[in-house]
Amino acid sequence: MTVCGLAYDLSGIPLHGEALCDGDHPFVGPILHDDDGLHYRLILKYDTATACPNQPTDALHWLVQVADADVPDLFTRKGATE
Repeated sequence: MTVCGLAYDLSGIPLHGEALCDGDHPFVGPILHDDDGLHYRLILKYDTATACPNQPTDALHWLVQVADADVPDLFTRKGATE
């Protein structure tokens, strides 16, 4: 998995296993691997030059399921509501 240009190899997490990361990384809490795939939470950062200062606070807005694709840009961008 790649976040902001940095690759993170999650292939070592066995099926039905979990991992916690050390050091500088974007993960919050454990990374879980079950029959449905990998499950993890990320710290998302955005550029205030292009994103609105007030972002959605509903947790469901930020919940995504991705399989072999890029994570969609969920940030509200400046000019998007103008």
